[in-house]
Amino acid sequence: MDSLSEITEKAQAEIAEAFYANAQSNANASNGLLIAYEPDFKRFPYQSISIQHDRRLIKGNPLDPDSAFAVAEVVDKRCKGLEDAIEQADSENGALTMAEQVVDAGSNVLFGTDHLEIVDIAYFACGVSAFLRKRQAAHRSGLILSKAASDYMGVDVKNLASESLPYEVIKDYLEALNLTILEDGTVPVRDFLKLAVDMQFLVIPNTESFSGLRGMQAEAVQLHNWEVKSDISAHMSKRRLKSRDPLVLYVAMPGTKTKKLDTQKYWQNMQIPDYHRTIPEHLPTNIDDINVIGKFADKITDFTAGALTFASTLRLRTDHQPLVKVNAHPIHIDTVDRVNSFASRLIELVDSIDGTTSVYDMNNRDRRLPTKKL
Repeated sequence: MDSLSEITEKAQAEIAEAFYANAQSNANASNGLLIAYEPDFKRFPYQSISIQHDRRLIKGNPLDPDSAFAVAEVVDKRCKGLEDAIEQADSENGALTMAEQVVDAGSNVLFGTDHLEIVDIAYFACGVSAFLRKRQAAHRSGLILSKAASDYMGVDVKNLASESLPYEVIKDYLEALNLTILEDGTVPVRDFLKLAVDMQFLVIPNTESFSGLRGMQAEAVQLHNWEVKSDISAHMSKRRLKSRDPLVLYVAMPGTKTKKLDTQKYWQNMQIPDYHRTIPEHLPTNIDDINVIGKFADKITDFTAGALTFASTLRLRTDHQPLVKVNAHPIHIDTVDRVNSFASRLIELVDSIDGTTSVYDMNNRDRRLPTKKL
């Protein structure tokens, strides 16, 4: 579409700064694992948004399952035992075996997770995709993630080193996988993810970093996301499935990471006329310790309608192997009511393993529940 090219030529600078701000926030919360790349279209041409396909869709070549699990552990020690955690999750209720059977029958599958930290959905996608490939389930794997995470962030390889695993050893290992380590000792996130999934669909999330965009910039963002949704729908279409393997899609369903309810601001907002009408019906009476799962992306049914969706979650722990849970009752999400039903299943799953009380905030931006970081 020529219109997208024309709009984005003028809108790039402000949008790029929003990407960078978002990447900086996530890098600061990653305990040194990730760094943010400043906007630099000469160094990273793919940082821009345009009609070029690689600005919104990245094609990968996943490693064999054993290598995929090994790389995940090198990148993040908390992934040690990820394969066992996935096997254990399936042994508990057979949900992943059910997903495998859906794929074998020629239908698409979507795993929808919550979103505690920037890396959780990537590790979940890497692990479950490897699990399905090991089970010989013929499929194409796709990960929906923020363009800020993929194109404006890198893994700081220097910080992966330890006494037992020196930097030079890690460097040689990664280069043997055809990863290029940049002069600053980092590898772009998009390059790592090429080893995990067949496709990365890059969206621009509705977060605070992008909330200030207006006019041409806002139009460019909306048009970019429309193009991505069209790409996803095309890869899920029944016509395409006649000649290709089903798509297994991974997405952190909330548009933002899980946060705490800001009770002080909540009570202040209660003085606003009609504010109580926007409160989730299942909000507990005691609201002193509540987690808020953010609203799912607008028009998410545009692509969830093409798959069976499993509520899923991954917990990364420093003192134990990861914890993986998948709900054994998939849902076909084709209406807003079904979106809300899925949110309830996801909350039930999350609270059962975390011992928390969570609510789904279905409100639009101007009426969202006040929150603060966990």
